Amino acid sequence: MAESNALSRQFDEAAQLYDEVRPRYPEEIVEHIIAFAALPAHARILEVGCGTGQMTVPFAKRGYAVIALDHGERLAALAAQHCQPYPRVRVVSCAFEAWQDTAGSYDVFLSAQAFHWIEPPYGLARAAKLLKIGGTIALVWTLDQSAGSAFWQATQPIYERYNPVTSSARPQAGHLTYAHALRTSRQFVEVQEVRRAWTKRYSGEEYLKLLWTFSDHRAMPEPSRSRFLKQSAG
Repeated sequence: MAESNALSRQFDEAAQLYDEVRPRYPEEIVEHIIAFAALPAHARILEVGCGTGQMTVPFAKRGYAVIALDHGERLAALAAQHCQPYPRVRVVSCAFEAWQDTAGSYDVFLSAQAFHWIEPPYGLARAAKLLKIGGTIALVWTLDQSAGSAFWQATQPIYERYNPVTSSARPQAGHLTYAHALRTSRQFVEVQEVRRAWTKRYSGEEYLKLLWTFSDHRAMPEPSRSRFLKQSAG
């Protein structure tokens, strides 16, 4: 877990870029969570790994009470700034592992593009403890579907040369780990997996900024990292 924690801290160093270029989540995903959880207006939500508020704000706009955690101080500060208009939202710079709260406090346990940093046995056990009886855990990931595309084929040689650890993977497997863990869990029932396809276009400059928000790219050793970014820009 030490290596994973070190990688996860890379996001805080790129908080402004993360806020600028990371995609927001489709409204229909938010609406699906609300409907599946049958959330009442007074519902309380705990969000883990809120980043700069990409998923926090949609729930805040709908009037829900949200406690949003992120152990990155810069990320949490930006999330708090975005949530200033919503008095029922509290953003806390705190690691999930260090967060202390009363059992059975929340209607929804939410994490978007973040819970893969937490080991499933620990994460699901703590989520179940913090949820009310009949509460809902909602885990959301954004998955890159570009594998095999012309763009993917054009950039693959750059990865193979400068970032071979990422080149063969480029997948995000966190959702698969947790999908299996939820299906075999004794804490949760009625597991449902929902997928929505959507497209986000980036200019060349925006795409390089996006790459700079990925922990594995930021962790590349020099001079490979600079050469990788230069070749990607070309």
